[in-house]
Amino acid sequence: TSSPLVGGTLLLPSVSPGSACPVTPGHAADTFSPFGSGYAAGTGPVYALLGGASDGVVGFSGPVGGWYAGKVLWMLAPSVGSEVRVRGRQIDGQGSLGFDSGVPPSPELRVAHSPTNSGWTGQPSTVRVQHSGCYAFQVDGLHVSEVIVFAAQVG
Repeated sequence: TSSPLVGGTLLLPSVSPGSACPVTPGHAADTFSPFGSGYAAGTGPVYALLGGASDGVVGFSGPVGGWYAGKVLWMLAPSVGSEVRVRGRQIDGQGSLGFDSGVPPSPELRVAHSPTNSGWTGQPSTVRVQHSGCYAFQVDGLHVSEVIVFAAQVG
């Protein structure tokens, strides 16, 4: 059974093609969460630890079935208190964004609320895109709705 979540509609910014991608500011994850080091994008209480990124630019490898893959660790602060749903798309073009390894990948990811001893939840995921560009995640939960923008670099 799914829990009721806020945010049925994707409410993402748009960026003109060729414009700079307004990546969401990041923080060193090891300064506030128990999940190691790296670039954690977001203003909280949900953060995306973007695999290999230090400036909001995520490298994607592949392709498999026309989709490139990148790693994201979802980190939920103790205050989130519920499952969240993550969806997204390209905001400087028409590209899709998906999750996990299917072709096509799933259009959404559910991150279960399963806190560790620290109260934080961490869930790894594979994010899939079809080409480079500026993308945004929308994260919706019972008491949270936030947008995280990142740049995808395929190849």
